[in-house]
Amino acid sequence: MPTVIPCHIGKGYIPKKSIVGIVALPNGGKSFVGLSKAFALAAQLDWHGCATECNGVIYVCGEGFPGMPGRFLALCDEYGIDPASLDSRLAFCRVPFDISEEGMRTAIHAEIVAAGMAPDVFFIDTLSSNSLPGFDENVTAQMKIMMDAARFLRDFYNASVVIIHHTGHEGKRARGSIDFIATMDVLLHVENDNNVRTLTVAKSRDFEAAAPMKFELVKRGESATLRQLGATSIGPTPAQRMTLLRLAEYSHGAPLRAADWARVSGFAKGYFYRIRQELETGKYVLKSRKGYVLTESGQAIVEPMLPQEDSVSRSHLTLLSTEETGKNGLLSSRYIVPEEETDPRGEFEAEDGAA
Repeated sequence: MPTVIPCHIGKGYIPKKSIVGIVALPNGGKSFVGLSKAFALAAQLDWHGCATECNGVIYVCGEGFPGMPGRFLALCDEYGIDPASLDSRLAFCRVPFDISEEGMRTAIHAEIVAAGMAPDVFFIDTLSSNSLPGFDENVTAQMKIMMDAARFLRDFYNASVVIIHHTGHEGKRARGSIDFIATMDVLLHVENDNNVRTLTVAKSRDFEAAAPMKFELVKRGESATLRQLGATSIGPTPAQRMTLLRLAEYSHGAPLRAADWARVSGFAKGYFYRIRQELETGKYVLKSRKGYVLTESGQAIVEPMLPQEDSVSRSHLTLLSTEETGKNGLLSSRYIVPEEETDPRGEFEAEDGAA
């Protein structure tokens, strides 16, 4: 029987303890793809139909950091997630990080430990901006230094390393020495054609290549997010699945009051209210006199998401940390905390009082 290789993002997009490349021309959309994956991992959301599993993410912004807060907040807005709820699971490195330099690695590691994080996925955006001084990507010996550094991160943290890199002028292959392509366990190519970004699996060492995905950039707030084109929605959305999972984890089989469910959902109240209404309409949950319970359809969705009791960490069952970390150092886990949304119909308190 073939061995099942575990993944941080299913279908082989990010296998565990792997090195993954995302390549494109400038403005091709590679950083949008990378950040959308990092966000889904940190927020424990499906990534465009692919299951995710991750303890923590470090995103190294060697270039383009000023635009990251807007992109991050746009994703939080799309999924209704409070940025503070990701403090213990997602941190950004605000300065270029030469991953081959031991002193820099030591400084970053000290901040990771101080933040209480346990990252198992690193995003390096981009290779050229997080490399040794005078790095010439066309020289095989210099490229090997950087690929050895990526392997060091992988082995030291028992993590996956995702490297965002440029393609050459023709846009067909990764720029520089062939050692980059040879090192990759998975290589993803992003091509921009009239604002339609096509993501293709150019190389996959251990998986059958997934079918290409097409995305468009959709304006949201001060930035934009990726919307998959031609995708058919099967069952609940990622945010709805997460809300169902929280109901299952905290109800212990008994009805859960709306206000309690809202608090543990990880979403702002207004967004939670909309999701709850959608779950009721879809008959995934049922409102009883004492609170909300899963229906058989809801249980069928949640059961595959629940970890086995023997292997689950109790940290799964507690609210995520909202304490700011890395404020004065190289890592930043929070940009801004938006004003809390309110329940548009003021029903939380009314329902709980009636219960």
